[in-house]
Amino acid sequence: MENGVLLGRVWRHNEAKNGMAAKNP
Repeated sequence: MENGVLLGRVWRHNEAKNGMAAKNP
């Protein structure tokens, strides 16, 4: 369970980073 939550957090963080990078190249 804890691993899943951590993975979800990392995934969301990566998505946010990618989104920001795409918006501000």
